[in-house]
Amino acid sequence: MRALRSVNPAHLSSRTTSQPISRPPPSFTFSGVGNALGLNGVRSLTLTPRHSTHQLRTTVSYMAQSETSVVNPTYAEIIVVRHGETEWNVDGRIQGHLDVKLNDAGRQQATAVADRLSREPKISVVYSSDLKRALETAQIIASTCGGLEIITERDLRERHLGDLQGLVLSDAAKLSPEAYKAFLNHRADHEIPIRQLETFLILFLQGEDISKLSTLLRSAASSWSLFHRYVPKYYWALGGGESLNQLYERCTSSLERIGRKHEGERVVVVTHGGVIRTLYKRACPNVRSGGKILNTSVSIFHLSDGNTWTIKSRGDVSHLNGTGFLESGFGGDKTSG
Repeated sequence: MRALRSVNPAHLSSRTTSQPISRPPPSFTFSGVGNALGLNGVRSLTLTPRHSTHQLRTTVSYMAQSETSVVNPTYAEIIVVRHGETEWNVDGRIQGHLDVKLNDAGRQQATAVADRLSREPKISVVYSSDLKRALETAQIIASTCGGLEIITERDLRERHLGDLQGLVLSDAAKLSPEAYKAFLNHRADHEIPIRQLETFLILFLQGEDISKLSTLLRSAASSWSLFHRYVPKYYWALGGGESLNQLYERCTSSLERIGRKHEGERVVVVTHGGVIRTLYKRACPNVRSGGKILNTSVSIFHLSDGNTWTIKSRGDVSHLNGTGFLESGFGGDKTSG
């Protein structure tokens, strides 16, 4: 209980009997009530009557972990957001690893999802693909949510689609028939072919032994896997695309690392349509993941013990109501975005 203020006797002598002595209101402190009232982290409550009105003043003492976004300590809550719209999304052009920035609509979508997340429970950190369309979306979210740290992860990039990148999907069959055929192949281990001649020339210009290269090139004519087993460091850069298995291993491993690091917290991951579809497959391997993954859609995963995945929600775009968004969702289904 708070002590009353002491009163100087000399001051009392100057008062008349009609002037009451001013005393501070009493206060009463109770311990251990935080849990009972459902106030997370509250240690004590102090009741202070003031001017005949009782006001409840809550003295809050939080544990250190409340400075981050505390959820159930047994899992990490990972909010996965697809990047905002780009002009290539509008055109139906395949992006893959090519670095395309947001358009004006994409920035408005990013602002809308950022405003939504800023009104939800606190976020610890934002992870993002290092491609511009994802990183710019992440920057808008981080700024709106109080200047959060952004960590870029190359493993959160979209699937690499090799020769198809930069092509309008409707033209791909005509302009790159071999790559397009590989793209439509349903085998998870099937890679999109590498460009043989360009690889040969670039390796030659970099000083590789020409006789060795000739042997590799002849081998490549009959065996793609043999060819890029010998020249893997040039493979992605020169047009070779990932198989679905390679994409799966890359992006699910990345999310598991994030989940292990942030158990008991809420974090945001900004990535791409093909990656999100793959994460759905990891969480629900026996469920067919149909439907489109729209720009700035929100999906929430719970990861516990590193490898136990649960989907809390998927593909939510309620924050875009009234703002307009890309109905086609290009890049969020079979295509690259």
